[in-house]
Amino acid sequence: MPSTAETLPILYQIDELIREHPYLHVDENETNTIRGSLEFNRSFEGISIKDKFEIEIYLPKNFPDDLPLAKEIGGRIPSDFHKNPDETFCFGAPEEVKRIFRACPTLIGFVRNLVEPYLYSFIYKEKYGKMPWGELSHGEQGILEHYKERFGVSHDIAAIGLLRILADEDDRGHYDCPCGSGKRLRDCHRELLAEVRRNQKTLDFLNEYINIVLPKLLNIRLNDNSVNKDLDKREVVRLSKILSELDKNIKNNKTKEIYFQFVHYLRKMGHTVPGEYISKTLMRNMKKSKGKH
Repeated sequence: MPSTAETLPILYQIDELIREHPYLHVDENETNTIRGSLEFNRSFEGISIKDKFEIEIYLPKNFPDDLPLAKEIGGRIPSDFHKNPDETFCFGAPEEVKRIFRACPTLIGFVRNLVEPYLYSFIYKEKYGKMPWGELSHGEQGILEHYKERFGVSHDIAAIGLLRILADEDDRGHYDCPCGSGKRLRDCHRELLAEVRRNQKTLDFLNEYINIVLPKLLNIRLNDNSVNKDLDKREVVRLSKILSELDKNIKNNKTKEIYFQFVHYLRKMGHTVPGEYISKTLMRNMKKSKGKH
């Protein structure tokens, strides 16, 4: 890292972390990487755990806008314990992780509030067979479970509807709230949505909605006889408008495949995608995909 005034806060944060955890050190060849033994002593509901792990922390260039990454390098934590495909720790649903980090957006806050609880929960589950603070499912289902709990709703479709508002920034208060309460949005979930929106960029909500939640929505509609015969036209327009952002913002083959599944679903149900919301690139892709569905 260059020694400029702009980077001094980062250097100070690293020094602060090493003072608290003296067995950590900055890698000589990769100055954005911190390695070593992390000792911790945490307790929950009277159960104290003291242990240490060999870890590696990677600082992204635009920290703290992007969170650091952490992984265990001593071989104690198996891959099936809440890890990402690259073996970095999966601390939980992205929106919740960012909310926790925002409360103390520093390197030492990252270790205290995310890394140490993760390591504590691993030892706790080894000893007691369960997670101390509850446990989400892996992957897509876990994120949907998070939003159901976050919004205080019990049905997938309600969480999906509220996430859609975050994805397309359309929270006009006179709309009915998607939670099914019968209230207007302004009298129901609007305030909570504003709070959730502070933790994550709109593009992140869009990415979650398309890649994770939309297939669930399509599956619900295809398997629920009460709704699979008709898709509300306003919803078609809103979904199409959201999906039209694909080639502008998200370069992701999985996302594109989900888009084509959605187009196929609309055709099957007798709907068409409103052309005013579809870019020229997607229109060309739609034509090419006609023979594939």
